[in-house]
Amino acid sequence: MDKPLNLAAGITRGDTLTDQAEAVLRESLMSGAFRPGQTITIRALSSLLGVSVTPAKDAMTRLIGERILEWGPRRSALVPALTLQSVDEIYTIRLALEPTAAAAAMDNISEKGIAELRKIHDRLVTAWDRKNYKNVLISNRDFHFAIYKRAELPMLLKMIEGMWLRLGPSLNLLYTTQPKQPTTEREGTGFHSEIITAIEKRNADAVRQNVVADLITGRDRLEATVSQQQPVEVAKKLPELS
Repeated sequence: MDKPLNLAAGITRGDTLTDQAEAVLRESLMSGAFRPGQTITIRALSSLLGVSVTPAKDAMTRLIGERILEWGPRRSALVPALTLQSVDEIYTIRLALEPTAAAAAMDNISEKGIAELRKIHDRLVTAWDRKNYKNVLISNRDFHFAIYKRAELPMLLKMIEGMWLRLGPSLNLLYTTQPKQPTTEREGTGFHSEIITAIEKRNADAVRQNVVADLITGRDRLEATVSQQQPVEVAKKLPELS
């Protein structure tokens, strides 16, 4: 009689170096650490992540398999540059998913959690005032996911992360292609204060409405920028992950 199939045989528990490298690479993409059109060599990624070539290559290959990255020249990876059509599609999906996650999270966010959201938003505003756009992108990501994670809906969270992975690099265009800082405060800080107030009041409709307004503001700015762009040149160097 044949032995039952055991798919778990030989699997070690805990995060491997590849898992850890993949997690850092995902966070970096969502936070805009890489730019659209940029190539990422395995050796450079290995150095930036502080791991050997093999886990860096495996992490890169996983994201290529998910079509987050593309194969580049000489087995490097390429960060795709989004088209106007793909930006519109991503935001259509985000507008369906993220207000739902925020509303579901509302009752799970304690007063301590609300205070943490305010701290994150304050960091974003400080970074905006200093024109430190790298930290603006990081704080914006931290703000949204501090809410969505509290929805305790892992499949929904995974879908949202997938959209952010595709969009994150292109958010750099909001700051690197304009000679001057955008003219209104709303363009830089979104509707975060209104979202926090709505959560504090446990007003699900207001949470949804302000998340929608926040996303639409970002979408309109990004689509206006993408529509004016020429094909992005491949970057010569990787940005630091620090």
